[in-house]
Amino acid sequence: MTIIDTPEGVAAARLIALRSGLSLECKTGMKMGRGRSANQIATDYLKDLGLIAANKRPNKTTTYRILNQFMAECGFEDKPL
Repeated sequence: MTIIDTPEGVAAARLIALRSGLSLECKTGMKMGRGRSANQIATDYLKDLGLIAANKRPNKTTTYRILNQFMAECGFEDKPL
């Protein structure tokens, strides 16, 4: 069992969960939880990083592609839809 106890590890786990939730939304149309969708969370995260323009709201597939590309550049495994 792995214990994630560093801020970097928590951030990495959050990104992995976000990408998985966004993949679920793209493939099935279901939301990951009751509140905001993974697409909304990922879009806001990518806007904060400057990877999406502030006045744009791309579709789920585009958001997934941008997030996956960002994660692959950070050293995560590339997982295309």
